[in-house]
Amino acid sequence: MKKRDFGAIAALAMLAACGGGGDSPTAAAATADADKTNAATVPAKMRKGYYAFDDGPVEEITFEDRDGQAVLEGDIVLGRTEDILQRPSTDRVHAEGIYVTNKSRWPSGVVVYTQPNLSSSNVYADAFYAMRHISLHTRVRFSRTLSYAASFKPNDSQTIYDMVSFYGITDPNLGGSSAVGRVGGLQTVSINTNEAGIDGASVATHELLHAIGAWHEQSRGDRDSYITVNTANAIPTYISNFDKHTSDGAMFGGYDYCSAMHYGPLAFSNPPAYLETMHALQPVSCQVFVAYNEGTATWNNIGQRSGLSAGDIAMVNGLYASAQADRPYVYAGADQHISSTVASSNPVTVKINLDGSASQAVGGASIAKYSWKPSTWTANSCQYPPCPGNPLGSFTGPTANTSVTLAPNQRSGTFQYDLTVTDTLGRVMTDTVTVGVSR
Repeated sequence: MKKRDFGAIAALAMLAACGGGGDSPTAAAATADADKTNAATVPAKMRKGYYAFDDGPVEEITFEDRDGQAVLEGDIVLGRTEDILQRPSTDRVHAEGIYVTNKSRWPSGVVVYTQPNLSSSNVYADAFYAMRHISLHTRVRFSRTLSYAASFKPNDSQTIYDMVSFYGITDPNLGGSSAVGRVGGLQTVSINTNEAGIDGASVATHELLHAIGAWHEQSRGDRDSYITVNTANAIPTYISNFDKHTSDGAMFGGYDYCSAMHYGPLAFSNPPAYLETMHALQPVSCQVFVAYNEGTATWNNIGQRSGLSAGDIAMVNGLYASAQADRPYVYAGADQHISSTVASSNPVTVKINLDGSASQAVGGASIAKYSWKPSTWTANSCQYPPCPGNPLGSFTGPTANTSVTLAPNQRSGTFQYDLTVTDTLGRVMTDTVTVGVSR
């Protein structure tokens, strides 16, 4: 399914595979992810193990062993199977990072992410739409600036910072997956790029909400007052996916039928009958925001996959109540590569354009200025070393446009800079971009 081009991405000219045009997915199509069984062609390997939800005690749980990873409810990565199989002491739970809770917040509400593999351009496009969507409606922001990552562990000499990476999967029987909250080190958010009829931006939003700290809505301890769970209609292997988190303390506001974190009425339904596994006890009618174009969509059943509901927004802002509100957002974009056909014996100047189309002020402000400072510069393939120094100096101005010149006999170079956006209310946000030039 093609999506409308999002200006910030189009301006960077990096996501040609993302297509243009197209309409919002129909309700029937967009619920496919919410209803999918996440069942591989090989029967799932369900195991018994031990886990602690939030401040609760270690509990016995049933989870899926998926290639050595313990997966709960189809898409929540708890950790390594070998760790979950053991009944740990409280100290050991914390020490080995098994204790993944909603209280594992991202400092200052900034989720640091790594550059997705450009060969998975659909993954990157979907992730970008989702990051913009969440930033526009909540206090959370996303950045590749390493200073944020380093601040998580200021006294640690290791170079593996706390970051999210995006990974594309193509098995049509599997949905995406994510850990819940910040777990430490590099954690993966997987997005299925091969789901027919699915709006990938909304699926990416669902998985990123997990990474921010959200559990599934139907696993709340109070869910039986709002839905009926018919486990008799579920695939027997997956009945445990309907368990409640009775010790889960991260319920913000009332039960939200319209949450992007709610599974649909046919989730894990047993074929070929595909009868309801969940039924809403009250009428469902709501307007939600659409992740890929910021429009709105009307839903009349649980399991919507368009984007954030009002309840989702309140939940994220509740998790990050102390984060600065209404910061502008800036996405410096994909790692760019600019090539030239000018002969290496001649100098060549290439233009870099990263202006306001990649940024947005929120809360009634506008962008006041852009500034950047060089972070790293690596010049290579020079015929006669040493190569020239970093050609990009510090800059402040009303737009983020500049150029860089390759000297004679300099064949390529890579530079990285931190781009900072300041709005008219003095609020600031920074991201990092890497640009490679070659000929």
